[in-house]
Amino acid sequence: MKVYLTTAFALLLCAASPCVAQNSFDRGFEQGYQAENPNSLTPIPPIGNIPELGQTDFQEGIKEGAEQGLRDNGQDYESGYDQGQQDRQDSDDSSGDDN
Repeated sequence: MKVYLTTAFALLLCAASPCVAQNSFDRGFEQGYQAENPNSLTPIPPIGNIPELGQTDFQEGIKEGAEQGLRDNGQDYESGYDQGQQDRQDSDDSSGDDN
């Protein structure tokens, strides 16, 4: 009976460990997201891409997290341009008088 309980407990631990495991991509994603969007909760990380040659999963995670953080913050990752600012300028231009 004791062997069965020990085995059941060991299987339960093995089954639960992937639920709390965090790989290097996830840690990098969290760090990158928080760098660009520091006062918000980090979303669930996506499935990581295959890193480019010479890059680690952690570095790929930081890049993906920073991109997501900028998008959620209303900025374009490639140019670093604030898309919200452009939208505000467009609405100001269209609401002006056309005399």
